[in-house]
Amino acid sequence: MLKLLADSSSSTPPRDLGGWKKLLFVTVATVMPLFMLYQAGPSFLGNIGTGFSRGLFLIFISVMVFLKFPAFPGRQRGVPWYDWLLIGGSCFAFGYWAVKFEAITMRTGSPNDLDIAAGIIAIIISIEMTRRVLGMVLASVGIIALLYALWGDNVPIGVFSHVGFSLTSIAGYAYSMNGIFGFMLDITMFYVVLFVLFGSFLKAIGAESFFIELPYAIFGRIRGGPGITAIGASTLFGSISGSATANVAATGSFTIPLMKRAGYPPHVAGAIEPAASTGGMFMPPVMGAGAFIMADITGIPYARIMLISLAPALIYFFSVAAICFTEAGKAGIRGLSRSELPSVRLLLKRGWHFIIPIIMLFTLLLRGYSPPYAVFWCLVGIVVIAFVRRLVSDRKGSGVIQIARELGLDLRRGLQNGSEDSITVAAMTGTIGLVVGIVLLTGVGFMFTSSLMELSRGILPLALLIILFVSFVLGMGMTVTSVYVLLAVLLAPALQGMGISLLAAHMLLFWWSQSANVSPPVAIAAYVGAGIAKADPTRTAFLSFRFSAFLFVLPLLFIFSPILMPDGLTLDVVRTILAGFFATIPFAGVVSSYLIRRLYLWERLSLVICLAALLTPNFIFQMSGLILLAGTMFLQFKGLPARTKPETTVN
Repeated sequence: MLKLLADSSSSTPPRDLGGWKKLLFVTVATVMPLFMLYQAGPSFLGNIGTGFSRGLFLIFISVMVFLKFPAFPGRQRGVPWYDWLLIGGSCFAFGYWAVKFEAITMRTGSPNDLDIAAGIIAIIISIEMTRRVLGMVLASVGIIALLYALWGDNVPIGVFSHVGFSLTSIAGYAYSMNGIFGFMLDITMFYVVLFVLFGSFLKAIGAESFFIELPYAIFGRIRGGPGITAIGASTLFGSISGSATANVAATGSFTIPLMKRAGYPPHVAGAIEPAASTGGMFMPPVMGAGAFIMADITGIPYARIMLISLAPALIYFFSVAAICFTEAGKAGIRGLSRSELPSVRLLLKRGWHFIIPIIMLFTLLLRGYSPPYAVFWCLVGIVVIAFVRRLVSDRKGSGVIQIARELGLDLRRGLQNGSEDSITVAAMTGTIGLVVGIVLLTGVGFMFTSSLMELSRGILPLALLIILFVSFVLGMGMTVTSVYVLLAVLLAPALQGMGISLLAAHMLLFWWSQSANVSPPVAIAAYVGAGIAKADPTRTAFLSFRFSAFLFVLPLLFIFSPILMPDGLTLDVVRTILAGFFATIPFAGVVSSYLIRRLYLWERLSLVICLAALLTPNFIFQMSGLILLAGTMFLQFKGLPARTKPETTVN
């Protein structure tokens, strides 16, 4: 995973560690998630104060980052002296907080010299970790925020000018729970790491292949089956991974070669998988770091966010599946024969137990247990289920001790992989905390809100266009989590000022922030897909962006329809959800210029009208759109002859 991240972004490639340095890295990567499990567990296990755990967690992350990621791409061998110096600085800055956090908190606003020194070191360490793991773009945002706090009084645009702050004031403010040690760090520690560990444990006991092969067996026979298999696998795997890039890496290694063998061109196969995997960020129960941040910022229980996200996530997956279907028809790709597919019955017989932890997680969350506590018991459940299953199916007579030893090794690898997969988010927490702290310190968030209101003249559709443009631009150079945090802090208040509910505003921003997965020039998920498909990265990224376009359309329902169930599951909600599913058909036709056959221009225009009508909350418009869609499909099927035969390639 670390290698794929480096290959598809501007971060420095990870080192190949050896000897005692590798042992140190593996030890830290194993101990860190165990420590977080201890913190999340039931009270009878005991607990360590959150202040101490914040500092210790950042020490763990710093050690892993500076051991694994070199300062510059060319320096792969050995760990140079300055990296050990940075590790030492991390231990001082974050260790000082861990030991003295109560006294530091009491001195907020009037830090002493040691607080300021530790704060400056913590800022430098945080930005450098972000640069090494995620590249220069987000690190530059942190640097610009720092410069803005220092010299904001010199900004020529009056509305964004402020009095300016000294370095000591900034360091003291950043070195607090308003900055580096704030909500982003808590979410990473108690949500992201544990939910990533949940997916890592399932992969460690063999669930990954089950979640990929099951949709292959179910959908493989229909037209475009290999592409729809990728979507089914992304739906299942995405529900536990919480990362579009990890989703592409895991499922794409199987589905992309499968699509290529079926006849999809490499760039199309490489584009479908990241488009589908992006939907994994919306798919409960694990929805990525952004969903946990949303729960923390809004105060809305994660269980409610998870519940209302299910229908929109399925609609999005259906939109990508519809595109797979139309693209397959355009390319003349048919489904596979039954003999080429695995048996659904045998797959379920062999792997039904992998579904139990997911059901268990849903149940615990919906019953009101906190996400960390729910994940703790689900991980315990995974261990018990895996042990019992291996014991029951043991035909070699290995014995209890040998089975326990093998399972222990698998789970240790799961712990290490979970830590490595968490580095991407953990390395940005300090920088995002710094940026959020400076936004609060300078009041620039209120300035953005007033500027957006003034620029849009209070007209909601115009404000949404501006926000969409901002999210798209930010997504071209930043990760999805950092984009969402900035949008939530800077622009969500403006939407609320226009009468949009708190939940609808944040859901819209959360969805639009996901464009970073498929928006060139970053498009990390798309580049991973291109690498697996051996296709041109830029062409693949732009095509994946096109296939993911429903990502920008569907969130409008959050604003203009009752799909988020403000009054519960009413008839209007059900009607809106059904209309959303039907809307994916004209959407796929417009994107592919193909439905049952190639489309004439007037047919594409009619499908655009269908799409707009189906996405309105008005029942008459929805029915009119449905009738127009049925008429267009009837004429496609029975009426006008196709202008051209289906092509053998997909553009």
